[in-house]
Amino acid sequence: MTLVSGTTDDTNPDSPNDFTSNAQQRITTENVPMVAAGDLTRLPKGHCFAMLGGKLYKIRLPLFADTGELPKI
Repeated sequence: MTLVSGTTDDTNPDSPNDFTSNAQQRITTENVPMVAAGDLTRLPKGHCFAMLGGKLYKIRLPLFADTGELPKI
């Protein structure tokens, strides 16, 4: 977002206005990659990205202790 503002003096002595002012907000869009290659290679263990239904999610999977047994449900 870019904020733009400005004023202009009125040099006409017969004018009731001494100056005019304006303020604007400009929003620009830019296409960028959703995930860079570096983001994929630096993920901690148990983390991943998934595209589900057209939306990108970052997922964290729980890591279980290696006890040799299956977890009890």
